[in-house]
Amino acid sequence: MAGLTGRGRTAPRSASSAQPIPLRLKLAEAARQFRALWRSRSPFAARAWPGLDRDLAEYRALARRHAGIALEDAAILEIGCGQRPYRLCHLLAHGLDARGIDMDRVVFRLGLRELRRSLRTNGAERTLKTALRYVLFDIAENRRFRRALSAIQGRPFDWPRGRIATGDAAQADAWPDRALDFIYSEDVFEHVPAAALPALCRCIAAHLSPQGIAVIRPMVFTGIMGGHNVEYYDLDPKTRRTCPPWDHLRGHRFPANTCLNRLSLAEYRALFAAHFEILDERVRAPDLGRAFMTPALRTELGNWSDEELFSNHVRFVLRRKACA
Repeated sequence: MAGLTGRGRTAPRSASSAQPIPLRLKLAEAARQFRALWRSRSPFAARAWPGLDRDLAEYRALARRHAGIALEDAAILEIGCGQRPYRLCHLLAHGLDARGIDMDRVVFRLGLRELRRSLRTNGAERTLKTALRYVLFDIAENRRFRRALSAIQGRPFDWPRGRIATGDAAQADAWPDRALDFIYSEDVFEHVPAAALPALCRCIAAHLSPQGIAVIRPMVFTGIMGGHNVEYYDLDPKTRRTCPPWDHLRGHRFPANTCLNRLSLAEYRALFAAHFEILDERVRAPDLGRAFMTPALRTELGNWSDEELFSNHVRFVLRRKACA
């Protein structure tokens, strides 16, 4: 794993991010994803990335408050940077010492060599989705994004191939041979198999420096967005939908084509408390989804508390325990 670990090895792939659901459901979800992507990432649409500035400001504040360091002085790692590692690239453009790891091989430029590598690492379904998204959306968006990063950096920005490793972060040999001051992960932990989460937490705790912190923000399964149905990425009540709200807690007739461990907010708390000191917990958008809740639906979902149903993105700030 050149550039990330001193061992020069990649961790083996342990699970697929795609779900074994019927082909008709895969195709239906793919159509919904295409419509959502076309609305948000059309090659003809102007695009800004305000969320990246928001996250950077948040990370700076958390590092100062809980670790007592400036982010510029921190060794940083992103767990699950994804096929569009824009957050990581944004940190690098600001001159920060950041690296990333992802289960899938990140494809920056589509070619025969990259396709072959992706097929070996990511599998046929993931590679096909990556290739289609790259041609239809990523070429134009990446060009605009690199221009924006070049303006921030003051010189042409190059994709950080040597700073992103392909591997399983739940395995110790996928990690760098150095202490880390700031580890973050956004919308990733919900995709990690539940059985692998304790090992992942142990790896994080083992690699945090004494003052270091981890900022983990999973999408909690019990929230209205927790089923990862693309129709609920836009929560405008006027938008027409096929999938009923909280379908993943009810009939689950519209499963997402992605691995979900189905952890509740309470289960994340218990997981993190077993391995870390929880310094802070905060919901990004409290009450998200309340506009969709009816008295009848609330009765049907009576096994779940309001806190579970209306918490979606929940940020945990963690420090390793003194005895870890």
